[in-house]
Amino acid sequence: MEDIKIFFFTAMLIYLLSSMPIAFIWIKISQKGLDLTEVGTGNIGAANTKNISGIISATCIATIDIFLKGFIPIYMVDNFLGYSWEVLVCGLIIVLGHNWSIFMNFKGGRGIAVSIGILLALDSMNMIFLVIAIPIVIGRLIIYKDSGFWTFITIVLLNLVTYFVSPDIAEKIFTTGLAFLLIVKRILTNRYYFPEHISKLEILFYRIIFDRDIKSKYLWTNKLTY
Repeated sequence: MEDIKIFFFTAMLIYLLSSMPIAFIWIKISQKGLDLTEVGTGNIGAANTKNISGIISATCIATIDIFLKGFIPIYMVDNFLGYSWEVLVCGLIIVLGHNWSIFMNFKGGRGIAVSIGILLALDSMNMIFLVIAIPIVIGRLIIYKDSGFWTFITIVLLNLVTYFVSPDIAEKIFTTGLAFLLIVKRILTNRYYFPEHISKLEILFYRIIFDRDIKSKYLWTNKLTY
């Protein structure tokens, strides 16, 4: 019973920490009251921060999300509770809190940066992630410069490689749950409307594969007519 209480308290603390809208606060302060949910893609994360405030701000936000929200909590829980299902559940709670923040009326980021931090903190999964991530980064830089697309490929490959390589059923369930949260966030986004002149099926396809409603990243990012 005592272990359950400790885990419940830890999970609640992690959810509140991961719910902190760092990018929103950063832009609110640095851009004199600008609401990050109302500009660019509406995403409360590093990618939209880059669109509004530049690469330095985006790098700071990404670093905070990766290490403060993702890596450090999982590393601490892993060492405190021991590597077990509790650590993996806490990882999913981090993504849940970041993507649907209690402080932002359940809006949030996409969960990519915090997921990177979580995977790097898990000893048995960081090598799997790095083996996948390195060619993905090369592809993003050389072949096709679209982060949304390559993120989707990473999500798919992470699940496939974990399924065939890892003997741990808990890790397979974890990567499936992680993929579910990341894809659902892409589908729901922070916007609650569909453009009337585009079919919902087409929008669903673009949201899942490219993390936007249309093919053109430029038009979408700059909220131009499409």
